[in-house]
Amino acid sequence: MDLPPDIRYKKQYLIPGGVIPGPKKPKNFDSYMFPGLAHVNSMQKDGLKVWDALENRVFVSRPFEACGTADGPGLTHFSGLDSKDNWPWVVLVDDAWTLTGKMVELLRQHLPGDITHPPRNPAAKINSSYKSEEFCNYVYGMLPALLYGLLPDDYWMNFCKFVRGVRILLQRKMTFDEIIAAHHSLLAFIIAAHHSLLAFIIEFELLYVQRKPERLHFIRPCLHNLIHIGPDTLRIGPLGLVSQLTMERMIGSLTAEIRQPSNPYGNLSERAARRSQINALMARMDVTPDSGPSGWNPVNIGEGYHLLGPVNSRPRHFRDEEYAVLDFFHLINPSEGVPRVSEYSRLSLPNGQVARSLWREAKRAGPVRITRMVKIIENGVTKYGEVQYYFRYQFSSNEQPVALAMVSLCGPPDRDLLEKSSNVLWACSFKSGDNLAVFPAHCLRSVVAVLPFPKPIRKIQASGDTTDLFILREHLGKSCAIS
Repeated sequence: MDLPPDIRYKKQYLIPGGVIPGPKKPKNFDSYMFPGLAHVNSMQKDGLKVWDALENRVFVSRPFEACGTADGPGLTHFSGLDSKDNWPWVVLVDDAWTLTGKMVELLRQHLPGDITHPPRNPAAKINSSYKSEEFCNYVYGMLPALLYGLLPDDYWMNFCKFVRGVRILLQRKMTFDEIIAAHHSLLAFIIAAHHSLLAFIIEFELLYVQRKPERLHFIRPCLHNLIHIGPDTLRIGPLGLVSQLTMERMIGSLTAEIRQPSNPYGNLSERAARRSQINALMARMDVTPDSGPSGWNPVNIGEGYHLLGPVNSRPRHFRDEEYAVLDFFHLINPSEGVPRVSEYSRLSLPNGQVARSLWREAKRAGPVRITRMVKIIENGVTKYGEVQYYFRYQFSSNEQPVALAMVSLCGPPDRDLLEKSSNVLWACSFKSGDNLAVFPAHCLRSVVAVLPFPKPIRKIQASGDTTDLFILREHLGKSCAIS
């Protein structure tokens, strides 16, 4: 450290402390790291006597270890190792890892089609170009359910608090109260009972570090950064809007247009210049690409909603249960006789999603990504359900037809599980075709995923409840229910 940076790394100033022979690396890393560090430690304490012939004197040199560094693989050993045998949170191993991987693969069909990269089987594909979107949907979407009953309760509840905070802060729109709730959730990821730094240190050490020196390196800067995400969101807005994703998207878009392998960088520069010219010209002419809904002849029903085909060209009578639902909601005019309905199959939402319906998805052959489960907000109350079909209904001859949706509602959530998971696991019962209700199309807010959630064996044995449940999972970045 007493040499300037321009010569500090020259080979005449580097003194090797030891060489470990190969070809295979040692199995016991302490066999060479401990003696080397112990020797430096003894010199720090007792000093090293050196004869200075120029001044004809003996002086004591006290070297000290300023920084300990290593390459990526070696840094883990330098920081210190801890036996995994006493880690209670290591549960995704052996058969459990294989089984949860297969469960992820089976759940793919229940994820809506607008998820470009649904997570693949992590046990088989996590080292094969597993994409960022796959990781996010796997960790923040599926893991809370997959780890329920598998991870010890204290660690599972701790993880759910982390997931809740991340889900809230990934929204593109959020209220002040939601930001405060997310901030407290991220603090609670590290502390269970108190939102203070002292309690954070105590609980994190109790759960993970356990006051063991060999686990001190578990506390990384990324854990501390979580504490600042909530206040920073208050200061500058949703952090997802100021990320580097725009730049990454531009890089991917431009490199996909390269058509000259012999001079790729020159071709890339020309593509970038042409893109800039076109976009600047479109901006000056106030020309924007068509952002309307896809599909033939969409029906604009206002507020950014559009009914889309296919449409049932032969109106039919309502079935008995559907007629009963309409009558219950006072949507039937007895003087007009038995009403008839023409189903619409899809609804374009203002957030860009397209909600489908059971009427058409049930007719599609082959594997189908289920995109008919929706989130409904009516009079401030959040509900979830499966859209049977969309239709337009004219209450009287002098009124315009109103767009409605026939929905099979999910049951109420398991309140104990919802509270225990910090509002992350919305587990409920559901049977397609039951619990029908009619909602205005404008009450449909987003497309969600409804994933099968059978209870773990040990939970069934403890409670005696064998009811199959489903978990509701909202898209990352969309508004999520937190109450």
